[in-house]
Amino acid sequence: MRRTKLILLEGIPGSGKSTLAQTLLRDLVAQGVPARWWYEEERDHPVYVFRDQASLHKVITALHTGRYLAVVADALDQWHTFANALQGAEEVVLLDGCLFGYLSWSLFPLAVAETEIHAYLAEVVRLLTPVAPCLIYLYQDDIAASLHRVCSSRGTTIAQAYIQNVEDSAYGQRDGLRGFQGLVQYWTAYRAFSDRARAAIAWPTLAVETSPTFSSAFKTSDAGRSSRYIRQTQPESAAAWPRRFQVQIATHRLGQATTEVQAQSGADPTGTDATAQQPPKPREELVASFRR
Repeated sequence: MRRTKLILLEGIPGSGKSTLAQTLLRDLVAQGVPARWWYEEERDHPVYVFRDQASLHKVITALHTGRYLAVVADALDQWHTFANALQGAEEVVLLDGCLFGYLSWSLFPLAVAETEIHAYLAEVVRLLTPVAPCLIYLYQDDIAASLHRVCSSRGTTIAQAYIQNVEDSAYGQRDGLRGFQGLVQYWTAYRAFSDRARAAIAWPTLAVETSPTFSSAFKTSDAGRSSRYIRQTQPESAAAWPRRFQVQIATHRLGQATTEVQAQSGADPTGTDATAQQPPKPREELVASFRR
């Protein structure tokens, strides 16, 4: 058994982070465990360095004028504050798209050296390790099929924005990425980067291969396995619940035990589209800022 106050869900756009976060949140609450899910594009997010349009504009300006190290420093300060607050909290926090997403998603398209991004992530890992995080990593063997599904489901305008962001980014211009194929090349490269980043993290990790579409079977089978991955063995009485949530895990590391599951095909398991339900948020604007 292991204790944690933080569950991180990571994966490329459309991999199912928000969908799975909702399922796990409901599972925790049903067990009487205090929990809070911070959607990756939610305002007043506890790990973001911007709080309003003015501070967002400052971040965008710094990133586009070569002052990304200042943004990294501010982000690490915010992670430090978050980690300290979490140690004194009684709830389990779920974050999606904040470790390999968030700032990493801003640095990668700027063609920042991978060693620098890994150095940033290594410091985040160091800051969060005292709260014993658990990582759920959603990946796709067929990234082209996954992106085709995402673009089809989210509409032409968003699909074109995804492609334009890649084409206009320093990374895309450097490698001559164009059209949908360029989008696939970009996220294939990012998947490889995040795989390497994950391999360097010694936290307990559950890797989940998500097929092009989810189904109701996901809720009853693989989402269930994810829930069991973080579920505490039922105590003898409600009074026996610890203040910090205990989870049983299998570590995903080279040479050690690997926990992997396969998600099925079909419709959204929660019956809702988490992304569609949310209004535009600051991080969306930050990503869109790479359009010149």
